[in-house]
Amino acid sequence: MNKKKKLDERELMEMYKIEHYAFWFMFWALFASIVIQLIFCNSSFKQIGGEWIVLMISAIASSIAYIKGGHYDYYTKPGIKSYLLYSLIFTILSDVIIAIIFYIHHNYYNRIGFIITISLYGVVIFVFSFATLALTGEAVKKKRKKLEDKFVESNKNEK
Repeated sequence: MNKKKKLDERELMEMYKIEHYAFWFMFWALFASIVIQLIFCNSSFKQIGGEWIVLMISAIASSIAYIKGGHYDYYTKPGIKSYLLYSLIFTILSDVIIAIIFYIHHNYYNRIGFIITISLYGVVIFVFSFATLALTGEAVKKKRKKLEDKFVESNKNEK
């Protein structure tokens, strides 16, 4: 079987773009499916476990690939500002989802207890997401520096 590619560079880039959009559509649709099942169907982890595993594998694999390539984000650079911003956004979205799930599926007669519970979840989520972003951001910075040094060194050797 002949494994030679039959595409030119333009066609290959178009295919990569299609795959990019398809992957992110699948990723966010899977996430939405899990959230909807948790909120409206009162699903247990046993019921959403397979979807959760696929979502986590794709998230971890893409994160590792981005770090290996020295990529962080389309719109921001790794730094304290982006770590804080993304952590805050993720915390707010997660807390809203958790609050809805708790409100629908648990009988909270004590509003203060509900607010304290949701606030504690928010603090834990913020700390975890900030730490994760800081670790990956620093890994990306280190990889970029390594790639930059390698590029500069190869240019010196060519001259």
